[in-house]
Amino acid sequence: MGRKLIGHPALTITTPQPVAPRRFTYYTWVTMRRRAIILGSLLTLPLLLGADEAPFKVTIIAAPAPFQTYKFSGFQFKDNQTVWGTILTLKQMIEYAYHVTDEQIIGGRAWTTKELFDVTANAGRPMPMADLEAMLQTMLAERFHLKVHRESRMLPAYVLTLDKSGSKLLPSAKPDGFEIPVRTVGPGKRPGTIALQSMGGSIPEFSLVLGRLIGRPVVDRTGLDQFYNFKLEFMLTAPFHQEQQRHWTPDGPYVFGALREQLGLRLDSKKVTVDVLVIDHAEKPTLDRPTLPAVSSSTNHP
Repeated sequence: MGRKLIGHPALTITTPQPVAPRRFTYYTWVTMRRRAIILGSLLTLPLLLGADEAPFKVTIIAAPAPFQTYKFSGFQFKDNQTVWGTILTLKQMIEYAYHVTDEQIIGGRAWTTKELFDVTANAGRPMPMADLEAMLQTMLAERFHLKVHRESRMLPAYVLTLDKSGSKLLPSAKPDGFEIPVRTVGPGKRPGTIALQSMGGSIPEFSLVLGRLIGRPVVDRTGLDQFYNFKLEFMLTAPFHQEQQRHWTPDGPYVFGALREQLGLRLDSKKVTVDVLVIDHAEKPTLDRPTLPAVSSSTNHP
């Protein structure tokens, strides 16, 4: 029903009719709950699809520039968002992305160990190192169509244990995740040696990097489960770079003695069960134009 407004015969105001209150039934509660779950899923979807599912914002894969323009082969990380890879085979990229040594990668055609690539990728914002490494896995799947699976196999390896003299490592604070915890920091003080540094690294992380340097998986059986700051200097069978080989006069301990003397750890050669990564499928990527810029001296690299 409506009533006329005094002074305005053509204008009426409609009186709202009372509405019966809606009954809150079990069906109503279920419907509201379902809507809340759906809305919550949509809001948290970007968080659930973390870096391990997200690709880099920009990825360029190119043929390497002349070898003499680079000082080393490997990955470099700058500002926790830009990743450079220089003079890398596919298997070397897999090592970094999946935390394995070369001996732990099974299968793959000949080109996966022979053809070299340069890679530059940008995440668009600073990311923890673990997320950047997971994004490398996504990049390999997208650009190289890489498919892998894990297995356990008996392989020659080194087992890392405590020396009878006891550990010389002192625990440190847990790292923030934005720095490479264990990495090479160049040549050691003695000729022919290399320096390996841990800044809040775990023993499994140290074992992985050490295994890459000495060419065999290192299995951690020390029982040390904290984070540590230390530096290890030891002698390789030969230096990495040809320029260094010309002036190489070795004067330092090999890795076995260095571990005992400097860290109180022991390394023994054994055949043990280790995790391996089997390449099921891989394809050569479509190359982009080489646009790798020069890397500043502040760049971190493992």
